[in-house]
Amino acid sequence: MMLLLLIALDTLTVAVADFENLGGIEEGYANAFPSMLITTLSKYENIKVLERESLRKALEEFRIQTLSGIDPDAFRKLGDWLGADGIITGSFTVIDGAIRVDARLIDTKTGIVLTGVSYTSRNKEEIPDSIASLITSSLQMDESKGEGTVEIYFRLTYTPLATGKIYHQIIRLYIDGVYMGTSPPVRDVNKWVKIFALKLKPDRMYKLKLEHGYVEKGKWLGPYDMQPETFSISLKPGESHIIKYEFVKGSIKDFFKFINR
Repeated sequence: MMLLLLIALDTLTVAVADFENLGGIEEGYANAFPSMLITTLSKYENIKVLERESLRKALEEFRIQTLSGIDPDAFRKLGDWLGADGIITGSFTVIDGAIRVDARLIDTKTGIVLTGVSYTSRNKEEIPDSIASLITSSLQMDESKGEGTVEIYFRLTYTPLATGKIYHQIIRLYIDGVYMGTSPPVRDVNKWVKIFALKLKPDRMYKLKLEHGYVEKGKWLGPYDMQPETFSISLKPGESHIIKYEFVKGSIKDFFKFINR
């Protein structure tokens, strides 16, 4: 399923990062997938793909261990160092015996997710070709309509009469069931943090799910025992939409609260 669309570009220079293994995928295939995707993307005239070694050196240069979180500063540094317009990353999971791959293309200038695609198959060999085709076809957006921009902010709120520990949290974003990435860990209390920024095609409804989890050494440990409700949004061409919500540590009970959505 193709979810988001890009503005058309003459030539796009991209790097392909590792994909996150969300469970059930053998390590050999997960490790080989980025190279297979590079081979397929290199066949397209409007895509210039950088070698994996270039990205590896850039990650070492800036001491970046993972791109699972959406960190605009990290993507800007990598983009400048590599001369790349975007970085492709994503995730694997197994659903009813079939492999599902969610891929997203991130703008290195802004850290915004420009496009997200998903493909499910029991044939491992066809997945790289299908993901590459979905990504490249998403470059053909009608520029006259213009995409919308969504930013999501989250806050851990500790009320004056609250008792007990407030846990650091990490958030996974799903749009229409497509995994769009994991936020950096949110550790600060009573401070708004931008956890996601992305572009959406206008004039349609999107279903957003924000899944919260515990943090261990900066990584996803498991789902939190409370979750915010799923909700839907739509955008007009060129519209910017800000979503703000918080997890409140209250004196009687804890709860999620949306300021706006």
